[in-house]
Amino acid sequence: LSRCADVSALTADVAPPEDPRAATRVQGLRETLARAKAQEDAGRYTAALATLEPVMKEAETLAYPPLVAETALRQGSAQMEAGEFTAADASFDRALWTAIASDHDTVAAQSASKRLFLRAVRMGRLDEAKAEIPLAQALSDHVAAAIELRAEFLNNLGTLYFVAADLEHADAALRSALALRDAHGQHETIDQASTLANLGYAAMIWGREREATEHLTKALALAERALGTQHPMVCRIQSTLGGALAKRGKVTQARELLQGLLDHHDSRCLEGSLSADLNLGNIAFELRDFNSARRYFDGARQISAEHPDLTDISLNQSLLRLGNVLAATGDRDGARAQFERTLTRIEAQFGKDHPEFGNAELFYGDALVQLGQPEEALARFARGAQRCTGAEAPSDLNCVDLEFSRALALEKLGRLDAAEAGLRAALGNYERSQGTEAMTSLLAAKALGELLLERRRFDEAAGLLRRAENGYAAIADSDYPKLAEARLALAKALTGDAATASDEARGFARQALDVFTARGEPFAVEAKDAADWLAAHGG
Repeated sequence: LSRCADVSALTADVAPPEDPRAATRVQGLRETLARAKAQEDAGRYTAALATLEPVMKEAETLAYPPLVAETALRQGSAQMEAGEFTAADASFDRALWTAIASDHDTVAAQSASKRLFLRAVRMGRLDEAKAEIPLAQALSDHVAAAIELRAEFLNNLGTLYFVAADLEHADAALRSALALRDAHGQHETIDQASTLANLGYAAMIWGREREATEHLTKALALAERALGTQHPMVCRIQSTLGGALAKRGKVTQARELLQGLLDHHDSRCLEGSLSADLNLGNIAFELRDFNSARRYFDGARQISAEHPDLTDISLNQSLLRLGNVLAATGDRDGARAQFERTLTRIEAQFGKDHPEFGNAELFYGDALVQLGQPEEALARFARGAQRCTGAEAPSDLNCVDLEFSRALALEKLGRLDAAEAGLRAALGNYERSQGTEAMTSLLAAKALGELLLERRRFDEAAGLLRRAENGYAAIADSDYPKLAEARLALAKALTGDAATASDEARGFARQALDVFTARGEPFAVEAKDAADWLAAHGG
């Protein structure tokens, strides 16, 4: 495995200094830049920055702008990976304009490309990044023959589109980056692993869980062969793979992978550890192990608070999830205070039109439903959905999630016609944007089936619940709680008003009872419901 040799590629299009002694010194400093890049690739970002500091001083003394641009580019890259985003942005800015002024085309192209990624993904400055696409595109087109730089630009453009929820263009750009490297024999590079990981993460968010795990598994194997198990990039991919497995209902495998990351990785893996804490907290929350969920979310909060440049979005996520834990454990006042503080923070950071604000209102609304306040929850969902008015709203996953949660709140209020309409709309939008086998589509099918069961429309309910049961059974662990819930509801729908259930229905109910019983006290209500239903319908 190898990474493309940046130094020769980046310096091939610029003339050396006319003074032979200066030219010799520049060549020596470029070799030091190559050493700093190797340190960055190894995850030794502090060492890379220390190596670069004297190079910049000497480059400025030599008054050779191309070397200043190259050094600023390397500084920006190492600063970005070290979480020093503001400093990285300034370095990329200097590299870009110095390179343009000195006709250093490759450095200009890579600086613009990296700054695009930094602002869109790491800094949350999406509008600024989108405005820079034409410049970055033009600079990339100008050096299109530099294959790795072109592929890097396509990767960074794809991640920008992903953050902007432009799923079609994100997918196209990321796949183009993969295909370009494949066509030129560069499929065994670290950068290819990075693009695979990005495509896997995007597929996970889009609900293509199987595709996500395939991409991420391949990316992890490639990155581990190139970098070992302790590299920050490897940790990030491992944590993302754990999250994808959890979304598929592969809870046991996901938990082992994520806990292994926390137990066996060193301080270089802060970002991966942060993500692992969040994913493990989500798993614990779904299994109703709220003490463990609180511990993991608080661990993520502490990492985020101690390393504020790491990612504000992860800190917000941990704060929101801690609010959900407070609601789940009945702490009404604590949950409200937690959400109000976090919403104020997110609004100040992003404004009310950003998906992060809608996501925060979604979590708050879900918590209010859990606290028995569905009417108030509807107001939260409406605030979060204020931006969901355009033609793109049905494919905006945050908008569809709000639509789904709103329907569940309406069901709690007994407004069943409106709830049914909302669930049907959410199911259709999930299917169109994520596919019929996505876990979100299965969840919506289960929820609609359960509502129709409540409305005693047994045949319609059975069709939806069978589809959910088949989908979960094909993907998830056999003891996945949502699979058990679907099976018990399906047993009831198949039986309807009959006094005795069929063998098939009783089989589904027994399978559900076994899972609920094994899960213990958190699922005691469901276990009793299954046992009572079986006793009333012929055992």
